[in-house]
Amino acid sequence: MFHYIFIDPKIIAEAEHAGPMGMGRLIEFLRDMKTDCLLAETDLYRVETEIGEHARALQSQDNRNKIKALLESIWKSGPLLIMQGDCYDIDLVDYAMENGKRELLDLILTPGESDKPEDVTWERSNLTDLHLTSLSQTRTNLACGKNFAEDEIGYLELYKFCFSKLVRHAAEVCIYDYALGEYWGNAQPANFEWLVRFLRDYAPKLDILVIFTNEKFSRDVQDKINDLSEEVDFTIELKTEERNLPHNRYLGAQGRYLDTDRGVDLCRYNGRSRACQIKYASKPKC
Repeated sequence: MFHYIFIDPKIIAEAEHAGPMGMGRLIEFLRDMKTDCLLAETDLYRVETEIGEHARALQSQDNRNKIKALLESIWKSGPLLIMQGDCYDIDLVDYAMENGKRELLDLILTPGESDKPEDVTWERSNLTDLHLTSLSQTRTNLACGKNFAEDEIGYLELYKFCFSKLVRHAAEVCIYDYALGEYWGNAQPANFEWLVRFLRDYAPKLDILVIFTNEKFSRDVQDKINDLSEEVDFTIELKTEERNLPHNRYLGAQGRYLDTDRGVDLCRYNGRSRACQIKYASKPKC
């Protein structure tokens, strides 16, 4: 449900050259990105550096301030896709295209032609054609969330669809689920095991998983954590709350969150989905 976007810093100059409509389209896209997109960056942080240079070159002070604020918010509000490799003497777009399939890029936003090459995950678009991309349609379809029917999908497929790109580059993942500690039992232990092992296999940069729940059965939850801790390289920390936890349940990674409907308990004993809806959310207020 999250998407990886590579922004060519030259898109800022193109937006300014296109006038108020071009700049407006870029600003709107950057605002929308904070909901469901993660920004791709090189391990030398060339994207941030070159975007800063292009933003400072904008003639309009108002546009400079808006672009700067939006980009700072994107960099601070979630994990980045850090693309590894030698990018010293290569054009950033060429670098993105060379590494886009390996890094699971969804979109390269750049001036020039729009296309969707075969045998790759990504498509390339300029600002004018952005609304024509398949990613744009996908984002529209997911704007109100993703519904799963009873027994529609297995737990691993569900996790991969909803969580994999969110957690793939995250150092910290948080779960807010009052019901885990309040009603521990039935299929919850199995779901908890499946989710922790998914993070073990699909979140290679994870340092800590923090779980916020109620205290009632927290000892049972902690016992399960102690068992699973032997299987993972990251820390699992349980934080119990008697009050202030929201009724809605969430999974988040460094500023990006999903409302997970039933919380951890998304599947039945057979590993198939319960009827549930996963949707984008803001950080829960506790």
